[in-house]
Amino acid sequence: MLRVVCAVLVEGGKVFVCRRPFEKNEGGKWEFPGGKVESGETDQETLVREIMEELRMKISVKDSIGFSANDGATLFAYLAEREGQFIELSEHLEFRWVGPEGGDLLDWASLDIPLWNQLKKSGLI
Repeated sequence: MLRVVCAVLVEGGKVFVCRRPFEKNEGGKWEFPGGKVESGETDQETLVREIMEELRMKISVKDSIGFSANDGATLFAYLAEREGQFIELSEHLEFRWVGPEGGDLLDWASLDIPLWNQLKKSGLI
């Protein structure tokens, strides 16, 4: 089973989401940014590394807020905070800050859908 982690960055009642590159699985769909946990890494180390690689963004990882699973992978979500405002896309097609209404209109990657629904119910956005 593949272990994947994602960062849930919430600011001003909106959450940061990214659009997957077309050449990847579920290309063009929206997701919370993150990636695969490598051997010997903690979830938190993976998130710091992946977010720096993909977005050139420094983050601090906070509490776990849920997970989603399918036949091949489990996606664990963590609240995170930005350290600075700089964002540079190196992999994703685009990013947005979305509230509940805007997020409901997005075409989400399958593992991110349950996390989006959990986030809306949490009161964080």
